Amino acid sequence: MTTETRVHDLLASIKSAQQRPLGDPRLEGLIGLAKSTFTESMSVTSGLTFYDLEVGAKLLYPVLTPLRNAIPRVSGKGGIQANWRAITAINTSGLRFGVSASNRGGVLAVATQDYTATYKGIGVETNVDFEAQYAGQGFDDIRAIAAKTGLEALMLGEEAMILGGNATTALGTTPTPSLSASSAGGSLATGTLSVICVALTLDGMMNATIAGGIQGQITRQNADGTSDTFGGGAAKQSSNATIAVTGPTGSVSATVAAVNGALGYAWFWGAAGSEVLGAITTINSLVIGAAPAGTQTAASLGVNDNSTNALAFDGLITQAVKSGSGAYCYTMATGTAGTGTPLTADGSGGIVEIDRAKPGAILRADRALRPVFRRRWRRRRRRLRNRHAGDGHPHVYQHIHRPLLQHAPDSGMGRRRGRRRSWKRQRPSRRIRRGDDGWLSLRRRRQRRRRIL
Repeated sequence: MTTETRVHDLLASIKSAQQRPLGDPRLEGLIGLAKSTFTESMSVTSGLTFYDLEVGAKLLYPVLTPLRNAIPRVSGKGGIQANWRAITAINTSGLRFGVSASNRGGVLAVATQDYTATYKGIGVETNVDFEAQYAGQGFDDIRAIAAKTGLEALMLGEEAMILGGNATTALGTTPTPSLSASSAGGSLATGTLSVICVALTLDGMMNATIAGGIQGQITRQNADGTSDTFGGGAAKQSSNATIAVTGPTGSVSATVAAVNGALGYAWFWGAAGSEVLGAITTINSLVIGAAPAGTQTAASLGVNDNSTNALAFDGLITQAVKSGSGAYCYTMATGTAGTGTPLTADGSGGIVEIDRAKPGAILRADRALRPVFRRRWRRRRRRLRNRHAGDGHPHVYQHIHRPLLQHAPDSGMGRRRGRRRSWKRQRPSRRIRRGDDGWLSLRRRRQRRRRIL
């Protein structure tokens, strides 16, 4: 009993001593390790702390250039431009094709046009000094990174130029906006609101932000000390339109006539003479419900049309919208301000506006008939889709995208593998004429029908 009591007393004394500071002043610095020689640094770049940095810079940006990769490069033969001639229309006089007995037919008239494309140089420069190269040793190859990023930046720039480069077709003056005020739907105060619109090309849209503004005339300093001046993709600004607003919850619906070749619109609003950038839209309308969030003023753009870039070449969009190109261009209706007009579904998996453009978009070349066959398959798929869509059959979509065999009875291509008889030997009553698409056997047509169902 006495031994247990002594043990308990000893443990109690140890605990008490641990809880009380030592009276010896020589040991005060060791109490609780209050003044350690080394402590954990709270910063990753200071103290004796290992910096866990992975070797090599990570390239976290996309390089998507489908047009550049698909379009072949054709070398020129000297000169300053490429020249070619094209037949843009056939039977321009509306000739009828009926021919009377013992007489010849009428003479066909066609339309031709000459085209030119000025050669343009594209390029970007990167540089690495010796100090940067030395400092990067053990981490990454700085010269290789400079070459890689420069090449990929040029690829992305070339892709954008192929799609929407604009050297010759100016957008002109943006039309004056039409305004409609409402006492609800926003936070505008009572007063008079002035609105200005600026049409933008693809180049202008890609480099425009609310915070940074849109680019008018650009003066670029080159690596050799020279400079180039060109347009940044902004059309000449519109005249300002004004309207009275009733606050404090006022809003204004603004629309502008669509500009041929424009891919976006920049909107400035505020007091007359002090309009500030507030929105950049891809449609030609906007609902203004608050003060503009940007800082760029419309006055800073000047009064010139800066939509063209003389250092670029005309891209696909510019060539299509250019007068005389023969391209099919369809402008959607303005519709509801801020929303626009959506594409129209035809109820069978297609888009009315796209289907309407297909006949004019299919190119028929003498050397390659694949586009013609593709058009025939597209027509057939469309008929099947209209016939069977909505029946709830899960295999309809799979079936209509499978090519259907069709051969004329005298084409020599009707012999099927594994069978000796040809289409010629079949009885005429066992064949069905399918319009202008050729002949299909009744048996095969029934098999296709059962497969669909």
